Amino acid sequence: MSRSWSAAAVGVAVLPLLLTLACGGGRRDVPTDPDAPAAALYRVRFDPGDGEKKRRFRLLVHAADPDRLHGEILSAVGTTELVLDTGADGVSVLFVRDRIAYVGGPDERALDLLLGVPLAPRTMVDVLRGRDPAASQLEWVIVPGDGGYPREITLNDGPRRLSLELKRLRPIRGDTATFGTGRPPPGVERKSLELLDPDTVPGIESEGEDGT
Repeated sequence: MSRSWSAAAVGVAVLPLLLTLACGGGRRDVPTDPDAPAAALYRVRFDPGDGEKKRRFRLLVHAADPDRLHGEILSAVGTTELVLDTGADGVSVLFVRDRIAYVGGPDERALDLLLGVPLAPRTMVDVLRGRDPAASQLEWVIVPGDGGYPREITLNDGPRRLSLELKRLRPIRGDTATFGTGRPPPGVERKSLELLDPDTVPGIESEGEDGT
């Protein structure tokens, strides 16, 4: 059985989650149509160096030009804990359980808070589409994969190291226009992105904890 993404609103009207999960499965679900929209499930690890705790999480992400990025941090059982959405209107980081969206401009802060390194949304889209991030001054290693998303991504920023390992691809059902707008869903509390505490981000585990 496979898991797939739906671009239709699901569940309570005030919290239209974009991810629907069917029965679990271990195989890679590559869309039969190479031009069909897909989301990539990555296992993400971040090592801050200097003896600080390493972090890991599962990220389901869809990227589209020029800077449209929609990512969901998943729990160990596959539920959505956090929704990151960037686009022309800025950045929205939604804490699903709390129904709080942290919103701000389309800058590097949101990805820095979540991934541990300062990345512009456009740079991350380039990387996820398998292109060389020419504007980035960071050290990248990108291993191409099937279905348009890299199989492995490694970023070194001084002592800090970010790595993404592709686990599977999932087809997206419906219109992807709802992804990558930078707008939070209606009916949630809004706060400034400046108030987001990275230590409270849900779905992220420290090294050694049970999880993915």
